[in-house]
Amino acid sequence: MFELIRSNPESYCEIWRANKDGRFRIYKALKSEYAGDTVYERLLRKEFEIGYSLSHPNICEYYGFVNIPPLGNCIEMEWVDGYSLDTLLPRGAISKTLASKIINETCDALAYMHSKQIVHRDLKPSNIMLTYNGNNVKLIDFGLSDSDAHSVLKGSAGTQIYASPELISGGNVDYHTDIFSLGCVIDRLSPAYAKVARKCCQRDPSRRYQSALEVKEAIKHISRLPLWLAVVALIAFVTLLSIRPWTRHVLSGATDSLSKVVGTDSASVIQTVDSGQMVGIGSPSTDSTSNKDNFRNPPESAKAASATVKSSDSTKKIVRKDESKSEKKEPSPRQAKPQSDKEAIDELFRQATELFDQ
Repeated sequence: MFELIRSNPESYCEIWRANKDGRFRIYKALKSEYAGDTVYERLLRKEFEIGYSLSHPNICEYYGFVNIPPLGNCIEMEWVDGYSLDTLLPRGAISKTLASKIINETCDALAYMHSKQIVHRDLKPSNIMLTYNGNNVKLIDFGLSDSDAHSVLKGSAGTQIYASPELISGGNVDYHTDIFSLGCVIDRLSPAYAKVARKCCQRDPSRRYQSALEVKEAIKHISRLPLWLAVVALIAFVTLLSIRPWTRHVLSGATDSLSKVVGTDSASVIQTVDSGQMVGIGSPSTDSTSNKDNFRNPPESAKAASATVKSSDSTKKIVRKDESKSEKKEPSPRQAKPQSDKEAIDELFRQATELFDQ
């Protein structure tokens, strides 16, 4: 019993499902209007030969080329119990973890294909299947692989969105074409990998990543970089707050952004500093703790203060900055120019990035 499960108006084939020996199988056959056409018959046969030569956990398995009345010539292949990526994208934001998994497994499949000198040529969300059990990638549809008939089959606007410039113009096509299409898919998956997507989609193929494994490595680098920077930045922020509590209003925006990475909020970060509970950083002294309310004012108020702030018995006198200048200490010739808070933070980020790259 054959069941029609997909008949895309933009495709020259129909997808049927049937039970064979207690297991589902997929049968890909030409639509009636294309049956008997030598160009499309040859494409169907070529797709089978390519698919049958591949064996990879992230590529749909091809079993045989059979003739089944009234379907005609068919490709018998693995039934993927799942859904295509193009049905997932409209549902909303995809987690970074899932996006990374999809990209990495697609890169693995492409790297394997390219090692066999095979170019997919039609990589797009509808040709990336995800299994219900584990969201594992299964690459499908090799109808355009190593085909010279792209001018006939690239009429679909949906396909052209993911097609490289050289493929559309009929130029020289190689694995760079798949890298371009992969970049378009990455761009749809997550804004976190926009930098990788841009390099994949360079008009000049030589400026793209030179392999799918390079793309995978770039994704891995971006996935772990924010965590390292977040840890270093959090330490820097909390240290600066504990030393100069009046800078809270300057850093509040930065801690809000940081909280999205480390999973907390700026209020809790500041509260942690006030309570002296930050692990790995020296706790504020008793004096600074007792005077925390006084330090909530901006530096101008501290400069203008000329008397002792009435607080508790442990409160100390705040010395004005202009009075400290009267000590007439000669600055060391090697002493660097004091940095602003922003410059200090930028420098910490720069050092953190260099440390990570090592």
